[in-house]
Amino acid sequence: MIVKKHFLDDKSLMLSICDENLIGRKIEDGKIILNLNSEFYKGKPLNKKELTSIIKEARIIHAVGKKSIDFLQNEKMVKQVS
Repeated sequence: MIVKKHFLDDKSLMLSICDENLIGRKIEDGKIILNLNSEFYKGKPLNKKELTSIIKEARIIHAVGKKSIDFLQNEKMVKQVS
C-alpha cells in the first residue's frame, strides 16, 4: 500500500492510503472523478507492520482500494456496511 502523511492545521495526522496498482489512475463515475495521480496520494510504500504502527496516530484516514480497505477492516479501523 502507498501511504502519505498529511498534517492538518491543528498538527493532527491524516493518512492517505491507496493500493499500489491504483496510483496514477483516474476513476470516473458520472460527474464524480477520483484522480489518483495527484500529489495527495503520492507517498511511499509501507508494509502492513509499518502501517499498523502509524495508523494509530491518525485522526483521519482516507483509503482507496480493496487491499487498503480490507487491511483497515482487519485492523478494526472500519467496518463493512451492507
